Amino acid sequence: MRKLLFIFILVLVACQNSTLEETMKQVRSTDLANESIAGIRLGDALPDQFEEDPDNEYYRSKRNYDLYKAENIFVNIERSTGEIVSILPHEKNLEAKTARGIGVGDTLSDVITAYGENYYEYTDRSQGSYKIGYIDHDRNISLTFYVFLEKVTAMTLRYAFEQLVWYQN
Repeated sequence: MRKLLFIFILVLVACQNSTLEETMKQVRSTDLANESIAGIRLGDALPDQFEEDPDNEYYRSKRNYDLYKAENIFVNIERSTGEIVSILPHEKNLEAKTARGIGVGDTLSDVITAYGENYYEYTDRSQGSYKIGYIDHDRNISLTFYVFLEKVTAMTLRYAFEQLVWYQN
């Protein structure tokens, strides 16, 4: 019986081969129209306190965006529009909160209370990370919370599909 159960579990794990993008597209939409992190919103122009990352020169021919950083927060700017396309607070930035008050150190339960039950779950086995995320399909926005031991360890706000592009070489 144990052997049969073990084989069944192995088959289930082997069949779970959805990509992150497929998983994101299947979740029901959450309204993220007013979402921000640390008061920064997608589509905004670059705030003055941000400095360009020196590695942008190397990556210029490899992607359509550049990285900028300020103390404890990073943003990606799409070169053609000059707009913020993703926001990532540094993992030690305990002051950065989402528009609904969630930040690093809050519990998974806090996240679900603030954003609801329409989230996807994804485990990236190659990086050993577990995350839950909310998608606003109407606005192409993704809000992702990285979770370890039921606590938020990082979060990102970005355009969900095809906004951050790596070029094929």
